[in-house]
Amino acid sequence: MRDYLGNELNIGDECVYLQNKRTGSSSIRKCKFKGHIIGFTRKLVVVRCSASEFELEVGNETKVYPDDVIKIVAPVVRCKDCR
Repeated sequence: MRDYLGNELNIGDECVYLQNKRTGSSSIRKCKFKGHIIGFTRKLVVVRCSASEFELEVGNETKVYPDDVIKIVAPVVRCKDCR
């Protein structure tokens, strides 16, 4: 399964994902969460929240579409003197 940017997703990957949250009686907004991929269904990615502006969400598991997930990839840093 691939994320929004085309990166291959694997169990254990760190990611940022979007999820709809109710912010009032009739208003909904897309909120960003940081988490780890813990599984897959046929069409969805199962994610456990590790950081959020909403403290009650940390530790919760949720299912999101792959298009709402972006894998966090650490950049490769090279120095001039290294070969």
